Amino acid sequence: MDPDHKDARYHQIRTAVFGMVVLTLGMGIGRFLYTPMLPIMLHEGLFTFSQLSLIASANYAGYLFGSLLFSFGVFTRLAHLKAMLLAVALITGLLILFMAIVTVPEVVILIRFLAGVASAGMMIFGAMLVLQHSHRPWVIASLFSGVGVGIFIGNEYVIAGVAHLLSAKTLWLGASCISGVLLIVLWLLLPRDAHIPQEMAQPLKADKSIQWWQLALLYGLAGFGYIIVATYLPVMAKGLGRVS
Repeated sequence: MDPDHKDARYHQIRTAVFGMVVLTLGMGIGRFLYTPMLPIMLHEGLFTFSQLSLIASANYAGYLFGSLLFSFGVFTRLAHLKAMLLAVALITGLLILFMAIVTVPEVVILIRFLAGVASAGMMIFGAMLVLQHSHRPWVIASLFSGVGVGIFIGNEYVIAGVAHLLSAKTLWLGASCISGVLLIVLWLLLPRDAHIPQEMAQPLKADKSIQWWQLALLYGLAGFGYIIVATYLPVMAKGLGRVS
């Protein structure tokens, strides 16, 4: 195999794994770990159901706010992408740690709002970095597979924790440790500018066949279709009792 081709292939694989780790931390753990944690916090009496619903809503509001905020060019300049990504990744891990420490509802609402902002940043900055280094469909697919990977890891982690009678505080502490490991992996896999292919130097041209509002509608309907049910699914399942 041609050495240049082999090096390019290695860089593509490295970029794909990097993208997957970004959304594993930013979305799968940072955003969606709250779902399996909700019934545990409710069972322990840390918060009422209404408070937990407000906390969940604050996270979604933060994601919306972050998506709009980080769309401004001052945040998405190529020279700032790596620093911005690492910053929101670190913030994500710290906010998960704060969930183990803070039990004041109003403060937790703020924490989850900021976590939503950070997860939006990881989605935007991570996607831009991946697209800066590769336009290959399988690399881009690996990026978005990180959401599912993170949800899977988070759910199995919580299930194992419940089986060992761990408290919500301990589970959040453990999740912050997992986030720390993912942050280190993310930093080690951070793509280097020296490996940007020539064809990636120019930005992608916008597809004029679909308007921004159509994309927003599609994404919004998808979110409406799954996020409401997904948030409360563990509580509903727990309410049904053990399936025989």
